[in-house]
Amino acid sequence: MRTLVIGVGNLLLGDEGLGVHAARALLTGCGPPAFDVVEAGTSLFEVIGAAKGYDRLIIIDAIRAGGEPGTLYRMETEDIEACLESEVAPFSLHEWGIADSLRAARLTGILPPHIVILGAEPAMIEPRLTLSPPAQGAVEKILRLLSAELRDPNNPLASAA
Repeated sequence: MRTLVIGVGNLLLGDEGLGVHAARALLTGCGPPAFDVVEAGTSLFEVIGAAKGYDRLIIIDAIRAGGEPGTLYRMETEDIEACLESEVAPFSLHEWGIADSLRAARLTGILPPHIVILGAEPAMIEPRLTLSPPAQGAVEKILRLLSAELRDPNNPLASAA
Protein backbone atom coordinates (compact mmCIF):
# COMPACT_ATOMS: atom_id res chain seq x y z
CA MET A 1 0.00 0.00 0.00
CA ARG A 2 1.59 3.29 -1.11
CA THR A 3 1.27 5.82 1.68
CA LEU A 4 1.91 9.55 1.69
CA VAL A 5 2.33 11.34 5.02
CA ILE A 6 1.88 15.11 5.02
CA GLY A 7 2.90 17.16 8.06
CA VAL A 8 0.98 20.41 8.47
CA GLY A 9 1.54 23.37 10.77
CA ASN A 10 3.31 26.62 11.53
CA LEU A 11 6.76 26.13 13.07
CA LEU A 12 6.78 29.70 14.39
CA LEU A 13 3.80 29.12 16.71
CA GLY A 14 4.92 26.36 19.08
CA ASP A 15 2.54 23.42 19.13
CA GLU A 16 0.87 24.61 15.92
CA GLY A 17 3.98 23.17 14.22
CA LEU A 18 3.31 19.64 15.50
CA GLY A 19 2.69 18.12 12.05
CA VAL A 20 5.84 19.66 10.60
CA HIS A 21 7.93 18.43 13.54
CA ALA A 22 6.53 14.92 12.94
CA ALA A 23 7.28 15.11 9.20
CA ARG A 24 10.83 16.26 9.89
CA ALA A 25 11.35 13.38 12.30
CA LEU A 26 10.18 10.99 9.59
CA LEU A 27 12.42 12.64 6.99
CA THR A 28 15.48 12.44 9.23
CA GLY A 29 15.09 8.73 9.83
CA CYS A 30 13.41 8.81 13.23
CA GLY A 31 10.37 7.06 11.81
CA PRO A 32 9.39 4.36 9.35
CA PRO A 33 11.26 4.63 6.03
CA ALA A 34 8.54 3.13 3.81
CA PHE A 35 6.28 6.19 3.79
CA ASP A 36 6.72 9.07 1.41
CA VAL A 37 6.73 12.26 3.46
CA VAL A 38 5.95 15.86 2.56
CA GLU A 39 6.38 18.81 4.90
CA ALA A 40 3.52 21.15 3.96
CA GLY A 41 3.91 23.83 6.59
CA THR A 42 0.80 25.98 6.35
CA SER A 43 0.34 25.25 2.63
CA LEU A 44 -1.50 21.92 2.56
CA PHE A 45 -3.56 23.13 -0.39
CA GLU A 46 -0.40 23.65 -2.43
CA VAL A 47 0.92 20.11 -1.82
CA ILE A 48 -2.31 18.07 -1.68
CA GLY A 49 -1.85 17.25 -5.37
CA ALA A 50 1.11 15.08 -4.36
CA ALA A 51 -1.45 12.58 -2.99
CA LYS A 52 -2.51 11.55 -6.50
CA GLY A 53 -1.61 7.92 -7.15
CA TYR A 54 -1.29 6.92 -3.50
CA ASP A 55 -3.48 4.34 -1.78
CA ARG A 56 -3.47 6.13 1.56
CA LEU A 57 -2.97 9.71 2.74
CA ILE A 58 -2.06 10.43 6.37
CA ILE A 59 -2.18 14.06 7.46
CA ILE A 60 -0.58 15.05 10.77
CA ASP A 61 -1.57 18.34 12.40
CA ALA A 62 -2.37 20.06 15.69
CA ILE A 63 -6.09 19.79 16.38
CA ARG A 64 -8.08 21.78 18.92
CA ALA A 65 -10.97 19.64 20.07
CA GLY A 66 -11.16 20.48 23.77
CA GLY A 67 -9.08 17.63 25.19
CA GLU A 68 -6.10 17.75 27.49
CA PRO A 69 -2.86 18.96 25.87
CA GLY A 70 -1.21 16.05 24.05
CA THR A 71 -4.46 14.10 23.57
CA LEU A 72 -4.29 12.20 20.28
CA TYR A 73 -7.08 12.39 17.73
CA ARG A 74 -7.63 10.18 14.73
CA MET A 75 -10.14 10.35 11.91
CA GLU A 76 -10.56 7.82 9.11
CA THR A 77 -12.00 8.21 5.63
CA GLU A 78 -15.67 7.78 6.63
CA ASP A 79 -15.48 10.36 9.43
CA ILE A 80 -13.60 12.76 7.20
CA GLU A 81 -16.09 12.38 4.36
CA ALA A 82 -18.95 13.14 6.78
CA CYS A 83 -17.16 16.29 7.93
CA LEU A 84 -16.50 17.33 4.35
CA GLU A 85 -20.22 17.06 3.62
CA SER A 86 -21.05 19.33 6.55
CA GLU A 87 -20.38 23.03 6.72
CA VAL A 88 -18.33 22.59 9.88
CA ALA A 89 -15.13 20.55 9.81
CA PRO A 90 -13.44 21.09 13.19
CA PHE A 91 -10.11 19.46 12.52
CA SER A 92 -7.68 22.26 11.77
CA LEU A 93 -6.35 25.46 13.27
CA HIS A 94 -5.59 26.98 9.86
CA GLU A 95 -7.69 29.60 8.11
CA TRP A 96 -7.64 27.52 4.89
CA GLY A 97 -7.58 24.23 6.67
CA ILE A 98 -7.45 20.54 6.08
CA ALA A 99 -11.17 20.33 5.29
CA ASP A 100 -10.91 23.02 2.62
CA SER A 101 -7.90 21.35 1.02
CA LEU A 102 -9.54 17.92 1.09
CA ARG A 103 -12.75 19.30 -0.41
CA ALA A 104 -10.78 20.83 -3.27
CA ALA A 105 -8.78 17.61 -3.77
CA ARG A 106 -11.97 15.54 -3.78
CA LEU A 107 -13.47 17.79 -6.46
CA THR A 108 -10.42 17.25 -8.66
CA GLY A 109 -10.39 13.49 -8.06
CA ILE A 110 -6.91 13.24 -6.54
CA LEU A 111 -7.79 11.94 -3.09
CA PRO A 112 -6.56 8.43 -2.27
CA PRO A 113 -9.22 5.90 -1.26
CA HIS A 114 -8.01 5.80 2.36
CA ILE A 115 -7.42 8.98 4.37
CA VAL A 116 -6.32 9.29 7.99
CA ILE A 117 -5.91 12.48 9.98
CA LEU A 118 -3.71 12.16 13.06
CA GLY A 119 -3.43 15.05 15.42
CA ALA A 120 -2.95 16.13 18.97
CA GLU A 121 -4.36 18.78 21.23
CA PRO A 122 -1.90 21.67 21.49
CA ALA A 123 -0.84 23.10 24.84
CA MET A 124 0.64 26.39 23.58
CA ILE A 125 -0.03 28.27 20.38
CA GLU A 126 2.31 31.22 20.77
CA PRO A 127 5.46 32.54 19.13
CA ARG A 128 8.12 29.92 19.83
CA LEU A 129 10.10 27.41 17.79
CA THR A 130 9.77 24.38 20.05
CA LEU A 131 6.94 22.08 21.02
CA SER A 132 5.56 21.92 24.55
CA PRO A 133 6.27 18.67 26.44
CA PRO A 134 2.71 17.34 25.81
CA ALA A 135 2.97 18.08 22.08
CA GLN A 136 6.44 16.51 21.87
CA GLY A 137 5.08 13.42 23.59
CA ALA A 138 2.22 13.35 21.09
CA VAL A 139 4.67 13.47 18.17
CA GLU A 140 6.53 10.49 19.64
CA LYS A 141 3.25 8.57 20.00
CA ILE A 142 2.28 9.42 16.42
CA LEU A 143 5.64 8.12 15.16
CA ARG A 144 5.07 4.87 17.09
CA LEU A 145 1.57 4.58 15.57
CA LEU A 146 3.01 4.99 12.10
CA SER A 147 5.69 2.37 12.82
CA ALA A 148 3.05 -0.10 14.05
CA GLU A 149 0.99 0.50 10.92
CA LEU A 150 4.02 -0.11 8.74
CA ARG A 151 4.79 -3.40 10.44
CA ASP A 152 1.20 -4.66 10.14
CA PRO A 153 -0.89 -2.95 7.43
CA ASN A 154 -3.95 -4.99 8.53
CA ASN A 155 -3.78 -3.36 11.96
CA PRO A 156 -5.27 0.10 11.44
CA LEU A 157 -3.87 3.12 13.20
CA ALA A 158 -6.99 3.15 15.37
CA SER A 159 -6.00 0.05 17.32
CA ALA A 160 -2.73 1.62 18.45
CA ALA A 161 -4.21 4.98 19.50
